[in-house]
Amino acid sequence: MALWLRWWSIVRLLRPAFSRDVAFLWFVTAVAATTVRSDLAGVTSLIRALKLSPRV
Repeated sequence: MALWLRWWSIVRLLRPAFSRDVAFLWFVTAVAATTVRSDLAGVTSLIRALKLSPRV
């Protein structure tokens, strides 16, 4: 857990670069997925890494 808290403290420093909260949260999602993905199969590997499902 300490590693993720450190990760968050670093990513949070980039918050002023975004004018909207939603844009920042999507950025955080993309960075988190890039951090934990195990394969390099493109965008789908990011979706699989976070176990995201389509919203209907």
